[in-house]
Amino acid sequence: MKVTHVITPINYGGGENLIINLIEKMDKSIDNSVLNLSYSEEFEKHLSINNTLHKRISDKNLGASPSKRKYLLFLVSILFQIFFVKDKIDGEIVHAHGFPANIFISFMKKLGLLKNKKIIFTSHSEKKSEKAFVRKFYLFFLREFDSITCVGEKSFESMNKIFPELKDKIIKINNGIKTENFYYKEKDYVLKENLGFSKKDIVAIYVSRLSPVKNHKFLIKLIKKINIENFKLLIIGEGEEKNNLINLTKELNLQDKIRFEGFVKNEKLSDYYGVSDIVLFPSSSEGFGISLVEAIGCRKPLVLFDNIYFKELKNSVFISKDEDEFYKNTLDLINSEELRLQYGLRGEIIKNTLSIEACAKNYENLYRSL
Repeated sequence: MKVTHVITPINYGGGENLIINLIEKMDKSIDNSVLNLSYSEEFEKHLSINNTLHKRISDKNLGASPSKRKYLLFLVSILFQIFFVKDKIDGEIVHAHGFPANIFISFMKKLGLLKNKKIIFTSHSEKKSEKAFVRKFYLFFLREFDSITCVGEKSFESMNKIFPELKDKIIKINNGIKTENFYYKEKDYVLKENLGFSKKDIVAIYVSRLSPVKNHKFLIKLIKKINIENFKLLIIGEGEEKNNLINLTKELNLQDKIRFEGFVKNEKLSDYYGVSDIVLFPSSSEGFGISLVEAIGCRKPLVLFDNIYFKELKNSVFISKDEDEFYKNTLDLINSEELRLQYGLRGEIIKNTLSIEACAKNYENLYRSL
């Protein structure tokens, strides 16, 4: 069986990571290839390391966190290539990941360019309500897919709510982590000091792309409000908000409390979780939140808002109904090493239920059922 994954890659994010891990963990009787609609050096490097056949139709790099407008303009710029990419799609199954790959592949199907092929769309985020005409636009294209998968509970619920006409096609396949990469590590004090922290510092970490929906500004202001001398914040990620966040840090005179580390390769993230004590995750929207599972896999206590909580996390995290409770939960963890250990152990127990192996097996079964 041949499967072609189609994606509009950013530098390296959740969708790219899922494809890499799925291909690595799937049964080798499934021949996977990748068609990139845009260019990502980091993603293509990972594909090459894994000896995965990959092709590309545009040399345009969209950066770390493109806006919807940027995606739309890019889609318009590549639509003419629809008629020339048929030979680059080898699979009997075409698996589109995210937007605008879903529109691109659906349009090909509508034009009869993917005859005798089954097409799947994976939604990697929580779908927001749209204006009526936008919803109809999406629905027009989504109807073409044989199956629509959602990477978590929030994505699944929102997709069913907005597109009830497609409920028979929408299924949930939980994302998963490579458990061998995310595990408890003793503190690396050399790395901690290299990052600018002292041994006595209590370090919170937030791993996410730097975009407005991830709510970094709230977190920076929270550090100012807490105002505990040895409480520090490590921010991992890149995105269009970076300069704004650095400027806010300077305005609040927090340069000695907040470290922006930029992009860190997935296989190195556990080292950075290892030097941290608390994970703060104030994002306002997540389809699944793979970083949440990676964090608890490293035995770290986690604070989040209730709108991104999903039931698979069970009682392993601090759920905050509002900003005041987020502040209180963070303070409780700063002040209690015992509480940090207790919640860290809870999370580590459930990580194996959210493994990439289970995720890959579910996709294998879906491919074979079509």
